[in-house]
Amino acid sequence: MRGVFADLLAVDGVKGVLLFSPAGKLIFEEFTIKAAAHPPVQDWRSLMEAVAGLREADLLFEKGRIYIRNVGEGTLMVATGLIAPSAMI
Repeated sequence: MRGVFADLLAVDGVKGVLLFSPAGKLIFEEFTIKAAAHPPVQDWRSLMEAVAGLREADLLFEKGRIYIRNVGEGTLMVATGLIAPSAMI
């Protein structure tokens, strides 16, 4: 599955990609930052549940962004820095 997301992970500013099934099971997770710098999976699920029903969301934080989109296979989450190009994601 990494091959599917290789281009996305290579975009400057992308820090990680997660894909959840419609049932909320983690299908894919890869980060370009060290493991200690990202939250555990259960924290991502809580965020996914909070935006349930939305087609897409772009959450802006002090030090980064999280882009969430419902896709046919489930929910895609992309963690980025503030400067990552939205059009590429």
